[in-house]
Amino acid sequence: MNVVVVTEGNRMEQYGAPQMAEMAGERFDIAERVPEAEGTAFDFHAWFEAWRKAGNESGSGMPSHLKVEAADEFAATIPWYELGKAAFVYESNGKPLSKGFPLRLYVPDGSSKCLNVKSVVRIALLHEPGAGDAAYGFMNRVSPDEMRIKR
Repeated sequence: MNVVVVTEGNRMEQYGAPQMAEMAGERFDIAERVPEAEGTAFDFHAWFEAWRKAGNESGSGMPSHLKVEAADEFAATIPWYELGKAAFVYESNGKPLSKGFPLRLYVPDGSSKCLNVKSVVRIALLHEPGAGDAAYGFMNRVSPDEMRIKR
């Protein structure tokens, strides 16, 4: 399963978790930043800088927020300043994650543990300075018609 990266102007690109880790360069044990966590991780900012230097981000400078969406429809929008030590776990014991696949985001300096999102499948780099504080919760993609009981 690939991770979709959405940039300013809604351009979408897909990357495999190992490909993202390779772009980031250095990998480390996530327990160095999050003692109770396990797995091999790469630094979010290292990935972003490598991705940007490869010519992928165009537009109005640094993003204001990062939005991540999970396979189970959980989403978190995180102000850029909270992402200082953020990292993505992409494997455990040399194998893809069995829980939290394909990526698991940890935000050690985040304002809530709910910003640690498992099963990340979509990353959006937002340029919305007025977007405010961190927000998280489940997206409701079920229409009212789908919720009605069919008799």
